[in-house]
Formats: sequence, structure tokens, C-alpha cells
Amino acid sequence: MAVPAEMTSRDFSGKFVQNKALSEKEQDILKMQGVGWAMRKTISLAVPHLAIKHYTDAAGVEHIEVEQTVPGLRSNSEHRVLDWSQQKVDGPIFGALVTQNRRVQADELEPGWLKDGLCPETFVDGAIVHTLAQSDSQKDRETWRMEQTWGFEHIGGGKRYVRRVYLVGSTGEAVQARLVYDYEGTL
Repeated sequence: MAVPAEMTSRDFSGKFVQNKALSEKEQDILKMQGVGWAMRKTISLAVPHLAIKHYTDAAGVEHIEVEQTVPGLRSNSEHRVLDWSQQKVDGPIFGALVTQNRRVQADELEPGWLKDGLCPETFVDGAIVHTLAQSDSQKDRETWRMEQTWGFEHIGGGKRYVRRVYLVGSTGEAVQARLVYDYEGTL
């Protein structure tokens, strides 16, 4: 289902489910991140549900909290602070990561894939939500760097929440992909 027409990136709050039919190259992304075949197969069959709470604190700093649930797999919580500070996280699928999150002016982003084709509602005063995650450990894992932008795009007859992904692997190979989510309602 499409997001409400009035929804903008000022507030991503809501419930979403990944639309596997409209999403692209999820398996390529996971493979470049060093995720094994069996786990990739499991993930390809699983349908993630997101509960997103987006707010600004008293100091004016944006926060995006994401609770991801996947039937049959563990839930995952993310707390993203849009201040570009480095955070170390460790998880069962990707291992040790360093992440950063911010809102950045669109003209500062390269490659263009991260911003081209997105709806105007994606940009707040010309700025877009931008995340960076990179592997922090080289033991038994591929090294990689992944950038994402979060926004909206007209796909499949409606405005949908999307995450545009640009991933560079350990040998310099790159993949660009789009993860598409259907709106399920308010929190």
C-alpha cells in the first residue's frame, strides 16, 4: 500500500513491510556483505516488517528508531541518531560494523543513484537522510561499505517508502539497489 500523500521525510513514523516483488538485488547485497548461502536463502523467504519512530529531541537532533521483525527470525532494533557520529554495532548476520547517520544536502551525494528519481517529499530543505555502514572486522568476512538514502518514490502506482543502496565490496565491485516498503499504518 502507498504511504499517505502528506507523508514526508520530516517524519517516517509508521509501520511498513518490505515489498519483495518491487525490491531489487537483495541477494547481491547480502552476498557482497559475506552472508552465507543458507542465510541468504532464509532471508529471501522472510518478509521484514518495520516499526519506525522518527522524532527530534530537545537539542534539535533527529532520531530514527527502527524495530524490525521477521517471522521465524530474531527481531532487530536500530537507534539512528542523525548527527554523523560513529557508532559501533555488532550483530549475528553482519558482524562488527561502524555506522553513521545524518541529513545531508542532496548535491553532496555521489553517486547520483542515491538521490535521482526520489520524490520532492524526500528532501527537507534540500537535505536527505543518509546512512553509512561499513564492516569493522576482516576476520572471516568480506569488507564492504554501504551507503543508503531513505525517502519516497513513485513505484507500482503509488508513493512508497524506499531505501536506495550503494554498496562497494572488498575488491571495489559495486552494486546499487532499491529496497521498497509498503505502508501498513500508523504506530
